Amino acid sequence: MTWGQQWMWREAVWFDGHHAHLNVPFAVEVPHGTPRSTTVTAIRVLVEQHESLRTTFVETMDGQPRQVVAATGSLRVSLCEASPHPADHWRDQVEEELMRTAFRLDEWPIRVAIVTQDGEPRYVVVVLFHLAVDGWAVAQLRDHLVHLLRGEPSTGVQSGLQPLDQATYEASDRGRQVAVSSLDYWKQQVARLCADNLPPASAGGEPATYREMYMESRALAGAICGLSELYRVGAPTLMLTIWAALLGLRSTTEKCMSMIYCSNRVGPRRRAAAGTFVQDAPLSVDVRGLSFPELLSATVKSALLAYRHGQYDPRSVAQLVYGPAGEARHCVGLPFSINLNLSGEVPCRAAAVGSHTGSPGDTILRWNRDLSQDRMGRRVYLVTFARPPAIGCLLRADTSLLPPAEIVVLLRALEALAVEAAARPRVTAKDMSHVVRDLTG
Repeated sequence: MTWGQQWMWREAVWFDGHHAHLNVPFAVEVPHGTPRSTTVTAIRVLVEQHESLRTTFVETMDGQPRQVVAATGSLRVSLCEASPHPADHWRDQVEEELMRTAFRLDEWPIRVAIVTQDGEPRYVVVVLFHLAVDGWAVAQLRDHLVHLLRGEPSTGVQSGLQPLDQATYEASDRGRQVAVSSLDYWKQQVARLCADNLPPASAGGEPATYREMYMESRALAGAICGLSELYRVGAPTLMLTIWAALLGLRSTTEKCMSMIYCSNRVGPRRRAAAGTFVQDAPLSVDVRGLSFPELLSATVKSALLAYRHGQYDPRSVAQLVYGPAGEARHCVGLPFSINLNLSGEVPCRAAAVGSHTGSPGDTILRWNRDLSQDRMGRRVYLVTFARPPAIGCLLRADTSLLPPAEIVVLLRALEALAVEAAARPRVTAKDMSHVVRDLTG
């Protein structure tokens, strides 16, 4: 298996078959007048050209996972007639049905359905297994299917790295050098870990369960847009800087320690690949005495260092962090993780329709769901994404570490710090600390 597959494998095994949350959907509208046979052919070509869609996973006698790429096989494609209902209604229903069941490790990591209206294909609905493809790959596959349905060539598909090619590279001398360098970086970061990033414990506590809150904020989008225009950097960089400021201000040492997701898509062959390359890496930023521009620069430097070391053998890192028995050695200092699913242009496009005038009073906050467990070691997990004219944030947290009231505070503080930084460009981290104090009372 590739390192990216191993990284996801650990989570799939951790949930012991209850990993339907690792299903990733997308839907593509079929051009008007496209015959059913052409639609099926497009799906067939997609599966033929991407090994990741024909990959299954097995555990060997010595307990090591392996990928198996099928040279031939068959894929069941469901046909769903929408009439007399609207096709988009059935598209959503079909997607929900395909998403409901977790993939088995021994089945191809793709499910497909064609939604028809009066016999004519209207949508192709696809659900993929995150163990085989990451978010970047999903976008690649969607784009490729669109081109196939239109009868257009898709540039870069033939040059994309296949999973077996990536596994061969990782086993090479160059791959081993990369793994050693990344492990050294992890050792340095783990040595710095401490419990100072942990939020203050609340009296009484809450049941040890995970809760998830959703925030949709026009004020956050407007602030990020203003900062982007001022500093000429993208939204993900600015969100990461605000996150670093927030965690640093909440710690007693004013240091941020967080995991960040690394796409590992360096070079044209990896950028064109439809596989799993994403891994995470630790980020550390000292926010003491820094103005916002200085904090932005420090975050960029630290992030580049983390991204550079985001390719590694997960088994070696697991030994370092969890130990041979799988018991956490250092997880107490690695509870925070951020996933920046946000393009650099989205907030500024949102601002064009008024997000600059958004206020915290317009912000949507709602509880989504409760979970009995979450990703190993990811006790506070933030995902950001575009919801024009707003920015959406999902914060999932272990309530034994971050009680529900503190989950609300953390999201509100993220928004407030961004607004403060946009209003006062030379503001220092120390000056912004009142935002966190005011929200925590």
